[in-house]
Amino acid sequence: MRVIKAGANKKSLSGINVWIKSNMSEEWDTDTGEIRRKSKQQQKREAEAAQALGKDIVELPVAQFRQVLEKLELPEKLHDAMVQCRDMKAREARRRQLQFIGKLMRDIELEPVHEVMNRLKQGGQLARAQLHQLETWRERLLNEGETALQELISLYPQADIKKIQQYVATAKHESAHKQTPRAARQLFRYLRELMQE
Repeated sequence: MRVIKAGANKKSLSGINVWIKSNMSEEWDTDTGEIRRKSKQQQKREAEAAQALGKDIVELPVAQFRQVLEKLELPEKLHDAMVQCRDMKAREARRRQLQFIGKLMRDIELEPVHEVMNRLKQGGQLARAQLHQLETWRERLLNEGETALQELISLYPQADIKKIQQYVATAKHESAHKQTPRAARQLFRYLRELMQE
């Protein structure tokens, strides 16, 4: 069964041009050819979901927010409302603006928006996992010493053993003397470069 949301445009269904009234409380069921009414609870859930999705977009960090707006072809009014909302400091004004964004988002297809947001979350999870892996290797090299180094070399034969040993020795010295952990940072950077090759 395929369901088509009612929209303001002229739609062609089964070769017949039909005017469908712009009313989000109706859906066109392609199997039965009937218009079904949504319950008020379903309409409210969809409205709240659209508003929550809009809020998630608005609250993204600046770089990700710009990336999402570039990938999505949002109507100009919705785009401007989201940009304005980010600049609002007054709590009540921001709340009303988010409600307005939710209202505008009910008029667009939300599936592409969900796809972009999911890809963004997956990318963030992947970056966090890589960062965690780098931190784990650095800690292992600093704490386990030679055994961790041999394991790292078996995975990354192109690794510069002397450089890693020097970073580890300097990092241990800095840690023992309560100095700024410059060598530990350099080791982290080197491991990142090594694992990206």
